[in-house]
Amino acid sequence: MISIWSKIKAIGWLMLAQFHVLFTLLKKLNNRNALVFLKILIIALFTA
Repeated sequence: MISIWSKIKAIGWLMLAQFHVLFTLLKKLNNRNALVFLKILIIALFTA
């Protein structure tokens, strides 16, 4: 149980870090390409 919880926490922090990077990229790019990139990454996160 403890190892499973630690894995879930680690994955959660990784996802938060990825979304933080994505939002900073979106602010810099501000393009439709950035939105497509976001959709692809979200799909990749759910399928992984």
